[in-house]
Amino acid sequence: MTTGKISEARTWLKANKIWFETIAASLLSLMAIVVSVGQTCAAAKQTQLLAVQTRIAEAQALPQFEVAMRPKLNDSTAKFDDYILVVTNRGGMVQDFSATAAYFLRLEASGAGLEVLKADVPVNGYFTASYLGAAGVGELVTMVGNHNNAAVVKLSDDLRALPHSRQVGFANLGEQIILRLRYRDLLSRSHEDYYEANFVGGGARISDEAGKVRLAEWERARRPELASLRADELLARAAPSK
Repeated sequence: MTTGKISEARTWLKANKIWFETIAASLLSLMAIVVSVGQTCAAAKQTQLLAVQTRIAEAQALPQFEVAMRPKLNDSTAKFDDYILVVTNRGGMVQDFSATAAYFLRLEASGAGLEVLKADVPVNGYFTASYLGAAGVGELVTMVGNHNNAAVVKLSDDLRALPHSRQVGFANLGEQIILRLRYRDLLSRSHEDYYEANFVGGGARISDEAGKVRLAEWERARRPELASLRADELLARAAPSK
Protein backbone atom coordinates (compact mmCIF):
# COMPACT_ATOMS: atom_id res chain seq x y z
CA MET A 1 0.00 0.00 0.00
CA THR A 2 1.34 3.40 -0.91
CA THR A 3 1.95 6.12 1.59
CA GLY A 4 -0.90 8.13 0.11
CA LYS A 5 -3.42 5.34 0.56
CA ILE A 6 -2.29 4.73 4.15
CA SER A 7 -2.71 8.41 4.87
CA GLU A 8 -6.19 8.36 3.34
CA ALA A 9 -7.13 5.34 5.44
CA ARG A 10 -5.96 7.03 8.62
CA THR A 11 -7.89 10.13 7.75
CA TRP A 12 -11.07 8.08 7.11
CA LEU A 13 -10.66 6.20 10.38
CA LYS A 14 -10.21 9.43 12.30
CA ALA A 15 -13.22 10.95 10.58
CA ASN A 16 -15.42 7.94 11.43
CA LYS A 17 -13.96 7.32 14.89
CA ILE A 18 -17.20 8.39 16.59
CA TRP A 19 -19.16 5.72 14.71
CA PHE A 20 -16.81 2.93 15.73
CA GLU A 21 -16.93 4.07 19.35
CA THR A 22 -20.73 4.28 19.26
CA ILE A 23 -21.04 0.81 17.71
CA ALA A 24 -18.62 -0.65 20.27
CA ALA A 25 -20.49 0.98 23.13
CA SER A 26 -23.81 -0.25 21.74
CA LEU A 27 -22.48 -3.80 21.41
CA LEU A 28 -21.24 -3.71 25.01
CA SER A 29 -24.62 -2.40 26.19
CA LEU A 30 -26.40 -5.11 24.20
CA MET A 31 -24.18 -7.78 25.74
CA ALA A 32 -24.88 -6.37 29.18
CA ILE A 33 -28.63 -6.53 28.49
CA VAL A 34 -28.35 -10.13 27.26
CA VAL A 35 -26.40 -11.11 30.38
CA SER A 36 -28.91 -9.30 32.60
CA VAL A 37 -31.85 -11.03 30.90
CA GLY A 38 -30.12 -14.37 31.32
CA GLN A 39 -29.50 -13.71 35.01
CA THR A 40 -33.12 -12.60 35.47
CA CYS A 41 -34.43 -15.76 33.80
CA ALA A 42 -32.12 -17.91 35.92
CA ALA A 43 -33.24 -16.10 39.08
CA ALA A 44 -36.90 -16.53 38.11
CA LYS A 45 -36.38 -20.25 37.56
CA GLN A 46 -34.61 -20.53 40.90
CA THR A 47 -37.50 -18.69 42.57
CA GLN A 48 -40.02 -21.04 40.95
CA LEU A 49 -37.97 -24.05 42.00
CA LEU A 50 -37.74 -22.71 45.55
CA ALA A 51 -41.52 -22.15 45.60
CA VAL A 52 -42.11 -25.73 44.45
CA GLN A 53 -39.69 -27.07 47.05
CA THR A 54 -41.43 -24.96 49.71
CA ARG A 55 -44.85 -26.33 48.72
CA ILE A 56 -43.48 -29.87 48.81
CA ALA A 57 -41.99 -29.28 52.26
CA GLU A 58 -45.26 -27.78 53.50
CA ALA A 59 -47.25 -30.69 52.07
CA GLN A 60 -44.94 -33.19 53.75
CA ALA A 61 -45.29 -31.30 57.03
CA LEU A 62 -49.11 -31.47 56.96
CA PRO A 63 -50.91 -34.40 58.55
CA GLN A 64 -53.37 -36.62 56.68
CA PHE A 65 -56.27 -37.38 58.99
CA GLU A 66 -58.62 -40.34 58.73
CA VAL A 67 -61.78 -40.15 60.82
CA ALA A 68 -63.64 -43.43 61.31
CA MET A 69 -66.65 -44.60 63.28
CA ARG A 70 -66.06 -48.26 64.19
CA PRO A 71 -68.86 -50.49 65.50
CA LYS A 72 -67.99 -52.72 68.47
CA LEU A 73 -69.73 -56.04 69.06
CA ASN A 74 -71.12 -56.74 72.51
CA ASP A 75 -70.53 -60.41 73.10
CA SER A 76 -73.27 -60.67 75.73
CA THR A 77 -75.99 -59.27 73.44
CA ALA A 78 -74.48 -60.24 70.06
CA LYS A 79 -75.25 -56.70 68.89
CA PHE A 80 -73.14 -53.69 67.95
CA ASP A 81 -74.00 -51.75 71.09
CA ASP A 82 -71.10 -49.30 70.77
CA TYR A 83 -69.53 -47.01 68.23
CA ILE A 84 -65.93 -45.93 68.70
CA LEU A 85 -64.48 -42.84 67.00
CA VAL A 86 -60.84 -43.14 65.90
CA VAL A 87 -58.67 -40.38 64.38
CA THR A 88 -55.57 -41.60 62.55
CA ASN A 89 -52.75 -39.50 61.10
CA ARG A 90 -50.96 -40.94 58.08
CA GLY A 91 -49.04 -37.76 57.20
CA GLY A 92 -46.61 -35.39 58.90
CA MET A 93 -46.24 -35.60 62.66
CA VAL A 94 -48.39 -33.27 64.79
CA GLN A 95 -47.83 -31.74 68.21
CA ASP A 96 -50.15 -30.43 70.94
CA PHE A 97 -53.00 -32.43 69.42
CA SER A 98 -56.52 -32.22 70.87
CA ALA A 99 -59.92 -33.38 69.65
CA THR A 100 -63.45 -32.34 70.62
CA ALA A 101 -66.56 -34.17 69.43
CA ALA A 102 -70.02 -32.57 69.36
CA TYR A 103 -72.95 -35.00 69.12
CA PHE A 104 -76.44 -34.05 67.88
CA LEU A 105 -79.70 -35.96 67.63
CA ARG A 106 -81.84 -34.81 64.71
CA LEU A 107 -85.52 -35.65 64.93
CA GLU A 108 -88.11 -35.38 62.16
CA ALA A 109 -91.75 -36.20 62.87
CA SER A 110 -95.16 -35.48 61.40
CA GLY A 111 -97.51 -33.19 63.30
CA ALA A 112 -101.11 -32.22 62.74
CA GLY A 113 -102.16 -32.52 59.12
CA LEU A 114 -99.17 -32.10 56.80
CA GLU A 115 -97.09 -30.29 59.41
CA VAL A 116 -93.52 -31.52 59.82
CA LEU A 117 -91.84 -31.22 63.21
CA LYS A 118 -88.07 -31.07 63.56
CA ALA A 119 -85.60 -30.94 66.43
CA ASP A 120 -81.82 -30.54 66.42
CA VAL A 121 -80.69 -31.45 69.92
CA PRO A 122 -77.09 -31.20 71.21
CA VAL A 123 -76.57 -34.21 73.49
CA ASN A 124 -73.98 -35.02 76.13
CA GLY A 125 -72.49 -38.40 76.93
CA TYR A 126 -72.33 -40.14 73.56
CA PHE A 127 -68.59 -40.39 74.11
CA THR A 128 -67.66 -40.82 77.76
CA ALA A 129 -63.88 -41.16 77.48
CA SER A 130 -61.04 -40.19 75.10
CA TYR A 131 -57.63 -41.82 74.85
CA LEU A 132 -54.81 -39.82 73.25
CA GLY A 133 -51.89 -41.60 71.59
CA ALA A 134 -48.35 -40.70 72.62
CA ALA A 135 -47.00 -40.34 69.08
CA GLY A 136 -47.83 -37.60 66.59
CA VAL A 137 -48.60 -40.15 63.87
CA GLY A 138 -50.75 -43.27 63.71
CA GLU A 139 -53.83 -43.44 65.92
CA LEU A 140 -54.02 -40.07 67.66
CA VAL A 141 -57.23 -40.39 69.64
CA THR A 142 -59.88 -43.00 70.42
CA MET A 143 -63.28 -41.91 71.79
CA VAL A 144 -65.51 -44.51 73.44
CA GLY A 145 -68.95 -44.49 75.02
CA ASN A 146 -71.03 -46.64 77.35
CA HIS A 147 -73.24 -48.60 74.96
CA ASN A 148 -73.89 -45.39 73.03
CA ASN A 149 -75.35 -47.08 69.96
CA ALA A 150 -77.65 -49.23 72.08
CA ALA A 151 -79.01 -46.08 73.74
CA VAL A 152 -79.70 -44.43 70.38
CA VAL A 153 -81.37 -47.58 69.01
CA LYS A 154 -83.63 -47.71 72.08
CA LEU A 155 -84.55 -44.03 71.63
CA SER A 156 -85.35 -44.64 67.99
CA ASP A 157 -87.55 -47.65 68.85
CA ASP A 158 -89.37 -45.68 71.56
CA LEU A 159 -89.94 -42.79 69.14
CA ARG A 160 -91.51 -45.11 66.58
CA ALA A 161 -93.86 -46.36 69.28
CA LEU A 162 -94.89 -42.84 70.37
CA PRO A 163 -96.86 -41.80 67.26
CA HIS A 164 -99.60 -44.34 68.02
CA SER A 165 -100.42 -42.55 71.28
CA ARG A 166 -99.54 -39.01 70.12
CA GLN A 167 -101.38 -39.13 66.79
CA VAL A 168 -98.11 -38.61 64.97
CA GLY A 169 -97.67 -40.29 61.63
CA PHE A 170 -93.94 -40.95 61.82
CA ALA A 171 -90.84 -40.10 63.83
CA ASN A 172 -87.35 -40.58 62.40
CA LEU A 173 -84.15 -40.12 64.38
CA GLY A 174 -80.82 -39.14 62.83
CA GLU A 175 -77.35 -38.43 64.24
CA GLN A 176 -74.57 -35.96 63.52
CA ILE A 177 -71.05 -35.83 64.97
CA ILE A 178 -68.88 -32.76 64.38
CA LEU A 179 -65.20 -33.11 65.23
CA ARG A 180 -62.76 -30.28 65.94
CA LEU A 181 -59.03 -31.03 65.68
CA ARG A 182 -56.42 -28.62 67.01
CA TYR A 183 -52.68 -29.17 66.52
CA ARG A 184 -49.31 -27.80 65.42
CA ASP A 185 -47.62 -29.22 62.33
CA LEU A 186 -43.92 -29.94 61.72
CA LEU A 187 -43.34 -26.29 60.83
CA SER A 188 -44.86 -25.28 64.19
CA ARG A 189 -47.91 -23.70 62.54
CA SER A 190 -51.19 -23.85 64.48
CA HIS A 191 -54.26 -25.40 62.84
CA GLU A 192 -57.92 -25.94 63.63
CA ASP A 193 -59.72 -28.38 61.33
CA TYR A 194 -63.33 -29.57 61.31
CA TYR A 195 -64.74 -32.92 60.22
CA GLU A 196 -68.10 -34.63 60.16
CA ALA A 197 -67.71 -38.20 61.41
CA ASN A 198 -70.01 -40.36 59.29
CA PHE A 199 -71.17 -43.80 60.34
CA VAL A 200 -70.74 -45.03 56.76
CA GLY A 201 -67.83 -44.07 54.50
CA GLY A 202 -65.53 -42.41 57.02
CA GLY A 203 -65.21 -38.76 57.99
CA ALA A 204 -65.44 -35.76 55.69
CA ARG A 205 -63.72 -32.39 56.05
CA ILE A 206 -66.15 -29.48 56.39
CA SER A 207 -65.60 -25.74 56.20
CA ASP A 208 -64.20 -23.94 59.23
CA GLU A 209 -67.22 -21.64 59.25
CA ALA A 210 -69.74 -24.50 59.38
CA GLY A 211 -67.68 -26.39 61.96
CA LYS A 212 -67.32 -23.39 64.27
CA VAL A 213 -71.05 -22.69 64.13
CA ARG A 214 -71.96 -26.26 65.09
CA LEU A 215 -69.36 -26.49 67.86
CA ALA A 216 -70.58 -23.18 69.29
CA GLU A 217 -74.18 -24.45 69.26
CA TRP A 218 -73.15 -27.59 71.11
CA GLU A 219 -70.89 -25.86 73.66
CA ARG A 220 -73.38 -23.18 74.73
CA ALA A 221 -76.42 -25.51 74.86
CA ARG A 222 -77.85 -27.14 77.97
CA ARG A 223 -77.23 -30.67 76.80
CA PRO A 224 -79.30 -33.60 78.08
CA GLU A 225 -77.43 -36.79 78.92
CA LEU A 226 -77.88 -39.55 76.37
CA ALA A 227 -78.21 -42.22 79.05
CA SER A 228 -81.21 -40.48 80.67
CA LEU A 229 -82.88 -38.92 77.61
CA ARG A 230 -86.43 -40.18 76.94
CA ALA A 231 -88.29 -40.34 73.65
CA ASP A 232 -91.19 -38.14 74.84
CA GLU A 233 -88.71 -35.48 76.01
CA LEU A 234 -87.05 -35.52 72.62
CA LEU A 235 -90.39 -35.24 70.81
CA ALA A 236 -91.37 -32.33 73.07
CA ARG A 237 -88.39 -30.39 71.67
CA ALA A 238 -89.67 -30.69 68.09
CA ALA A 239 -91.14 -27.61 66.46
CA PRO A 240 -92.73 -26.98 63.05
CA SER A 241 -90.04 -26.73 60.39
CA LYS A 242 -89.72 -23.43 58.56
